[in-house]
This record gives sequence, C-alpha cells and structure tokens, in this order.
Amino acid sequence: MFTCICVSGYTGLICDIDMNDCDSDPCTNGGTCIDEVNMFTCICVSGYTGLICDIDMNDCDSDPCTNGGTCIDEVNMFTCICVSGYTGLICDIDMNDCDPDPCTNGGTCIDEVNMFTCICVSGYTGLICDIDMNDCDSDPCTNGGTCIDEVNMFTCICVSGYTGLICDIDMNDCDPDPCTNGGTCIDEVNMFTCICVSGYTGLICDIDMNDCDSDPCTNGGTCIDEVNMFTCICVSGYTGLICDIDMNDCDPDPCTNGGTCIDEVNMFTCICVSGYTGLICDIDMNDCDSDPCTNGGTCIDEVNMFTCICVSGYTGLICDINMNDCDSDPCTNGGTCIDEVNMFTCICVSGYTGLICDIDMNDCDSDPCTNGGTCIDEVNMFTCICVSGYTGLICDIDMNDCDPDPCTNGGTCIDEVNIFTCICVSGYTGLICDIGNLP
Repeated sequence: MFTCICVSGYTGLICDIDMNDCDSDPCTNGGTCIDEVNMFTCICVSGYTGLICDIDMNDCDSDPCTNGGTCIDEVNMFTCICVSGYTGLICDIDMNDCDPDPCTNGGTCIDEVNMFTCICVSGYTGLICDIDMNDCDSDPCTNGGTCIDEVNMFTCICVSGYTGLICDIDMNDCDPDPCTNGGTCIDEVNMFTCICVSGYTGLICDIDMNDCDSDPCTNGGTCIDEVNMFTCICVSGYTGLICDIDMNDCDPDPCTNGGTCIDEVNMFTCICVSGYTGLICDIDMNDCDSDPCTNGGTCIDEVNMFTCICVSGYTGLICDINMNDCDSDPCTNGGTCIDEVNMFTCICVSGYTGLICDIDMNDCDSDPCTNGGTCIDEVNMFTCICVSGYTGLICDIDMNDCDPDPCTNGGTCIDEVNIFTCICVSGYTGLICDIGNLP
C-alpha cells in the first residue's frame, strides 16, 4: 500500500480530489465564495471589499453631500444631514420656506435659503406683514386736525373752519357774504372780519356810525351828525370843516406906523415898532420918559429915539462914558495918569513933582551932606562932595588915615580927622618915626 502526501489543495487516496476552499465559508458580509486551487475568491456585495469582504467601503469619500450637508457613512450607502433650508438625498434641494405661505394680509412670499422675505401690501409691515402700519405716524393732518389710523389710509377729523383730506383747506366763511352795506368780507379761520365802508360799523357793518362820536369839531364847535358825514357849527372867530381855522382878524391890517398884526381868536394884537404904542400903534412914545441920560445929561426926545446933551467930562449915547482926560498923556517924566471926572491926577515917579510931574525935586533941600560936605542935586538923588578926611554917601565916614599904617620903626598910628599922629618907640622921632635919636 502507499500513502500519498498531497500538496495543499488536494486530497484523496491518490491526491486527485481538489479540496473546496469555500467549505469554511470564508467570505463575510454576504460575499460569494469562488473556490480555486488551494485558494478562493470572494465576490463581495456592494459596499464591501477586502479578501473576505470584511471591509465596509466609505461611501462618504466622494463627499456627495452638497450645500454644507454632513455625510454619514452606512453599508453600501450614506445619509446626508442637511443644513437648515436644504433637503434631498445629497442636500441639493432648497427647501421652500414659503410652503406653507407664512406672509399674512396679502403679502407676497420670496423664498430664500432657510428663510423668506415677505413683500407686504401697502399699509402693512413686519416679518410676516402682520403689523398694520400707523398711517398717522407722519402726522398728516394739518391745522390741528386729529388723525384716525385705518388700514393703509387715515382719516382726519378737522377743527372748525378747516376741511379737506388733511384739513388743509380753510373753509370760506365769506360764502355766502355776511357783510352788509357794502362791507368787504375778509375770510379768517372759522370766522370772518367785515371791513366796513365809511359811516358803518358792527360785526356785519349793520350799524350806522355816529360821525360826531369822535367829537371832530374843534374850538368849541357843535357837531351835527349826518349820514357818513357831519356838520360843525363854529363859534365866533373860527371857520372851516371842523372849526380849526382861526378867522384872520388882521385882514385888513389894522396896525399903523409899521406895526405887525398878530391874529388871535376873534381879536388881534399889534406888535408896534420901536417908538410907537397903543392898540393900533398910533401913539408916538416919549423916548425920554425913562430918563435915559445919565450923569446929569439932558434928554431931547425925537421920533423913536432921543439925544443926550452931556455935561463936561462925559460922552456916549446916554452920557455913561467918562471922557478919558489921560488920552493926551499929560503926565511927563514917567508920571502915571489917573483919569477923573473932567480932570486927571499925575502920580509922579520919585524925584519929580508938579501937576504934570514937570518939576525936578531938589534932593539937597534937606542938606543931607554932613561934616561940611557940599550937596550936588540930581534927578531923584544927590551927590555929596566931602571935605578931606571924610567919605561915604553923606560924608559921615571919617577916613582912617592909619590905613595903610604910615608909622615906621614900630611907631603906633593914632587916626585923627584928615591927619594921623605916630607915637614913636624910644630912639625914634619924626612925623612917621623915621628919624633915629643920636647917642
């Protein structure tokens, strides 16, 4: 007998039987096993791979999910977790956020990614057009009107005197015309004013005015009221529509001799030229009545003037000017003239005298020179010619005959009048001690 040691994959007495490598069912996950010589091949179902189909293929490798979707791998498939707003196997379908329609009150829905926009009809606002817009927010009502909000519109409740959609029309209070007697109507807010023609007053010009109410007649005149006019009855001396014209009592001119007439009420006053007086300036005034001539002058009356005959020493229209007797400068030798009435006085400078300072005064009359001096008269002064031994203005100074010292050899000088005496020391003699004694 024999025994065959078969190579891998064969069996049987003589190794003629191919061993079935699929017997152990090596293929997993539903794979189909194909037996081969000493081996097998697994035909894997979709989604698996590997020698024995034990490897799950990653279906997310191709990144199949769009629009930001997240891929979840499964066996032979994948699932996409889509972001909000998208759907579909691979998140490629934009979800219609307008289904169901969220927009209210007739708004139009515009689909967007994971959101929507509502285009609201007029009068509404808000995310889903659920807010009724306040059409009164802009305060459309004018002239104090009150705004009532409605859907996409408003109503204005106007104050009295106004109308119109926004109360902007002033109602014409002059239609129909309320003003009577030709008055002009001026329309105002909820009222009117009547501009009355002259002679009428009142709210609607229905009252005839009393033209005398303003007391138009002046200067005491009496007012008579008429229709839109009056008549003034003037007192004497006045005329004119309102008695404001003073009648001219100066016409014709009553003033004589050049007098000026001043008209007054029912009378006149004459302003007379100088020299005349009287109601109508017919009296010649005596210009000497006021005794105008001074200092004893005599007044001679003339027409509107006078002449003064002055006493000696005075002149001027009324003899009030003292004639200057110094005008001729009568004072001589520098004398000062003092004017007096019809005379003058001369104040003489020292050394002169006389009525006109023409006499030179003798300054030696008082014998001013002493000690035998001789007086020489000069103008306002004198000169003394002194005898020997004297000096000074009036020779009153004894001259010092010892100056300079005439005594020699130590002699002592004794001054005397116009001479000196020397007291000589022992051993000397002589007038000036200049002679020595013999031994």
